[in-house]
Amino acid sequence: MKRKALLAILSLVMILLLVACPDKKIIDDEEPCTEYTVEVLKPEGEGTVTPGPDTYTHQEGEILELEAEPEEGWEFVKWIVTVDGEKQEYKDPVLELTVVGDMTIKAVFEEEEPGVHTLTINIEGQGDVEKDPDKALYSDGEIVELTAIPESGWDFIEWSGDLTAWDTTVDITMDGDKEVTAVFAAETYAISVVIYGEGRVEKDPEPPYTYGDIVELTAIPEPGWEFTEWGAHLSGSDNPQFFTVYHSSEVFAYFDEIEPDE
Repeated sequence: MKRKALLAILSLVMILLLVACPDKKIIDDEEPCTEYTVEVLKPEGEGTVTPGPDTYTHQEGEILELEAEPEEGWEFVKWIVTVDGEKQEYKDPVLELTVVGDMTIKAVFEEEEPGVHTLTINIEGQGDVEKDPDKALYSDGEIVELTAIPESGWDFIEWSGDLTAWDTTVDITMDGDKEVTAVFAAETYAISVVIYGEGRVEKDPEPPYTYGDIVELTAIPEPGWEFTEWGAHLSGSDNPQFFTVYHSSEVFAYFDEIEPDE
């Protein structure tokens, strides 16, 4: 009877030891679980850790779970864990550790860098865009002035993409990466022909014309008339004559009646 009672007591002691030190194998002569000091330090930077900064006592083999939460405008960088003088670093804000010795644990937070954004300008047609300020990266919320400058013979039409506007000079707020297109269209011009006398003038090609187009003008007199010269924006008497378009123009064509032979 005494033997059975002794066995029951020994069994109860082993169960209690297993519960207290779950990761250790209990044998007859093994020492009780070792206790270690775990010190959670005040974080570096702005943020909180759970459990909070304090000194704790844990048994060997126990599993610790810690969590780091940055304040607004800050970001979690790493844990620095020192076990018996040996440092290790962990990048996950949720940390699980097995107690194997005296430990110190510190979370490191860093202030987030201000947002930086790019501004991409595309050109449709012929022209240019000036940026003020003109730089590769813009800080979050920065205002940039854009000015559309058409080439000769071109008109500015509109801004498209991340900006919708029709004024040549506009502002854009850099609250993210932006892509903007400046749209230019070629101006169109006319050549007005005034006839003096009897005849006509053919144009090749036919209008409309854009800046720099070359137009062949041919004066064709009516029977009994002859072409004599060009006037206004065109001079000379060559027929046909080539005319370069820079703007809307007026051309005179002079025809004289041919006097009959006596």
